[in-house]
Amino acid sequence: RGVPLQVAAGHCSQQVRSKKLHQHRAFGSGGTKSHSWWKAFLPHVLQRGLLQEKPARLASGFSYAAISLSEAGHTMLQTRCGSFLMCPVPEELNVVKAPAPSPVAVVRSSGAGAGAGTTVAS
Repeated sequence: RGVPLQVAAGHCSQQVRSKKLHQHRAFGSGGTKSHSWWKAFLPHVLQRGLLQEKPARLASGFSYAAISLSEAGHTMLQTRCGSFLMCPVPEELNVVKAPAPSPVAVVRSSGAGAGAGTTVAS
């Protein structure tokens, strides 16, 4: 699965260059997402049946897993119904970042009496 991830993310590794995949029209098409994002996303797409893995063998005898778009994947792309629900969304795929917490000022007073102590102001 490493090479398809590298192609989608636009990583021009030795493996990608040796297979001339950096010239493929899909190269870098998912470059707005990190390699780790694609690595987390791929199993979900496979589980949904949108991609399929098939064992393949080169003439040299080297075997590998070929990944291709399944019929369900073709149908989803042709009908423009290009989304599916993942619940819960894995942290690696969550593109909506939580807002940074607002700073909180802690003020200590040093007097004795009923009002003395710590006050938190936001």
